[in-house]
Amino acid sequence: CRRCSWDAGQILVHHATLAGSAYAVLNRFWIVGDEAIADSVIVDYFVDGELFPSVSYEVSMASGQGFPRRSEGDDNSNNNNTKNSTRSSLNFFDLPEKMGHLAVAGRHSWFNAHKVPFQKNIVVQVRTLDPGLTFEVGADGYEVEEGSPTAGGIAFRSGFVLPPQARLQLQKIENTVYDPLNFATVAEVPLGSVGLLYLTTTVIDTSPSQNDYIEGCWHLYTDAEQDFPGVVLGTGVEDYFDSAYWFCALNGQAPCLFSHASSGLLHFSRTWANGSAISPEAQRKWRPQPAGSHERLSAYRFFDNEVVGFG
Repeated sequence: CRRCSWDAGQILVHHATLAGSAYAVLNRFWIVGDEAIADSVIVDYFVDGELFPSVSYEVSMASGQGFPRRSEGDDNSNNNNTKNSTRSSLNFFDLPEKMGHLAVAGRHSWFNAHKVPFQKNIVVQVRTLDPGLTFEVGADGYEVEEGSPTAGGIAFRSGFVLPPQARLQLQKIENTVYDPLNFATVAEVPLGSVGLLYLTTTVIDTSPSQNDYIEGCWHLYTDAEQDFPGVVLGTGVEDYFDSAYWFCALNGQAPCLFSHASSGLLHFSRTWANGSAISPEAQRKWRPQPAGSHERLSAYRFFDNEVVGFG
């Protein structure tokens, strides 16, 4: 669709599999428009006749970026992802066959290649939170014939083959405030089902800045009866995302933004109560930061190179 402007929700894809197909996969979505498309366009996937979408996301969140329009203290002249960078957002990144964000002359493009399998039919709906927003959007996929080499399922880089009957499900925690030492359930499946982690995106806004949430651990319980601590996937928030030392931001240092095939940190910022950026010097001088200050981060981790299951 070109020059689309949908506020109530319009159908982008409505496809039923052909006779002789073992299953089908929707495997790419892209959208082009102005900056507002990042968090003002919602995409819903209805798989095999379901009444409520198993996947529903903001465009930028599907690409791992929870703060697509925040740029406190950005110095875009520094394009090296080093600890000396003062940029708060890694605005442009391209992970082939996974996700990315590009921009030229005020036009922004977001894409993802998350595979959504279905057996009978799929409906993809696009809706906007801004009735005046216009954009270009598209999606594509493929069908797998019965008896073909890939009819048994989708093979991941880890070697695991996802059965055709599997369903991609997006589980979300939104606008939730947790007390210290509380547990947050990131993903779970009903009794009798099994799950496989594919992608985790974590978006945190904590106040005051540097309140030591970073020491939170990640626990995997492979079944409901497993005792604490289960399998520890990360002994700190940043460890889970293949980083360390508060994403390089320990003791007021500037963060190390990065975007790799397995994990990345796309945003990290600290601001005063008035919204202005906290300089590295002030971060070292004032710790902890006063009430009203904020620390924000957005990070992602893929699990397609390893098998992390539970149920």
